[in-house]
Amino acid sequence: MAIDEEQGVSMNSDANDVVQIHFKCTQAPEAWVETHLSEGLKLSRNMIAWRQRWAVLFDHLQCTDCQRLQNIWLADEAFKHDHSCGFSDERGQHPWHDLASILGELPSPRRTVED
Repeated sequence: MAIDEEQGVSMNSDANDVVQIHFKCTQAPEAWVETHLSEGLKLSRNMIAWRQRWAVLFDHLQCTDCQRLQNIWLADEAFKHDHSCGFSDERGQHPWHDLASILGELPSPRRTVED
């Protein structure tokens, strides 16, 4: 079983192999849930909104409207949409950087110690 020391989680077991898990709460459980749920929902909403405009095809992004492609090594250039594309606005110019920004919001990996 994993023990997350950084988050204040510890575990012990007795002679009958009954396991007790102890959590150290630094804030009210409701506040913790609200904070993490809110952050998770924001991240999910941002990723879903991005995904509605873009598809990842190996090392390319494809606009879901005009179907044009851009390779990852061209990420520093503005995306070249078709002239009739509905996604050619300001938000559609640098999709690789938009994706990197969203992924930059990911929570850090938790440190765990395995038994």
